[in-house]
Amino acid sequence: SVLSIQSTLSPFHPLLIEGHTRDTRDPAVVADQIISNLRRSWSERKITKPPILITQGDPLTERGISAITRIVANELGVKRCLVCLDEDIDPEHSKLADRHDVVYELKYSHLIDILNGQNYVSDNSANDD
Repeated sequence: SVLSIQSTLSPFHPLLIEGHTRDTRDPAVVADQIISNLRRSWSERKITKPPILITQGDPLTERGISAITRIVANELGVKRCLVCLDEDIDPEHSKLADRHDVVYELKYSHLIDILNGQNYVSDNSANDD
């Protein structure tokens, strides 16, 4: 069915974690620090909406942002929204993306449209890996 990404994601508190694919730190240590900070922040701010982790379309690696975000999502029990680069920017980005627990997926250009207040409708619901 056709889903409006804006209205579908509106019940969620967006969580963005940015990082690099070449991060050599132990992802469990980094994820633990992020989780601790998030729990404290959410408690202090009284976050009422369930979080959804917005992730970039990097392939899963042993270290780096994809490993970190997977650990964070698993530990916090949150689903993910995957944002992949458009094919004209990187034709392989979407093909190689980690889709574990992804419930929504959209292209980078569509995210920009949403952030700029334009309506975007997608019939693209999630994949499991």
